[in-house]
Amino acid sequence: FHHQTTIFLAPAYLFLFWRKKQLFSYKVCLRLFLVFLLGALPYAYLLIVNRLQVATNWGDTANFSGIWHLISRADYGTFTASPELLGVPISERIVHIWWYLNTARADFTYLGLFFALVGAVWLFLRKRDWFWFFALAFVFSGRVFIAYSAFPPVEAFLRGVSERFYLNSYLFLAIAIGVGMFAVFNLLVDFLNIFFNKKSLLGFLFGGTFLLFPMVLAIVNFPKT
Repeated sequence: FHHQTTIFLAPAYLFLFWRKKQLFSYKVCLRLFLVFLLGALPYAYLLIVNRLQVATNWGDTANFSGIWHLISRADYGTFTASPELLGVPISERIVHIWWYLNTARADFTYLGLFFALVGAVWLFLRKRDWFWFFALAFVFSGRVFIAYSAFPPVEAFLRGVSERFYLNSYLFLAIAIGVGMFAVFNLLVDFLNIFFNKKSLLGFLFGGTFLLFPMVLAIVNFPKT
């Protein structure tokens, strides 16, 4: 997750600004701009290390062109993941999409993907605008980025490099999973409450049971660290 991959979230936020434009007054926009500048402060470090002549400084940041060269990843290719990946055929890009789905299944399990699907349906039915926001964010930061980056999943190193870029879309997938767990939880409690009439007790029992799922994910993914 870095300054260039965040560009893939632009469609989702533009949609949100369009649908919720009444929430974004001039004062709110000014505050957001100031927060944006605050987030850009780490780039001041480039000027500091150049001033101090640090031996491990990567690139010449003495002027604006040097700073832009570094920020735009010119050594790797501004609009490519790497110069070596130019001309990757469509077939390999499709294989990478399959690899992304397979990795998501391994990281979140089938149960997690089921909760994500339920969460997406719940958002579509109850919170349509938020459904489209999360859907756009997930698709563009996931599948669209994968097609753009074109990391061929043919060797362990490239698979490892590409998987760390899945974290952008994983954020929105995790939110969908949480919404899905919320929807399933309420559905089960309401359904069983018809027979047992003890909603608070059922809520406590199911709530405790659902807390086991994050523990399962931790157990599944810890060996990968």
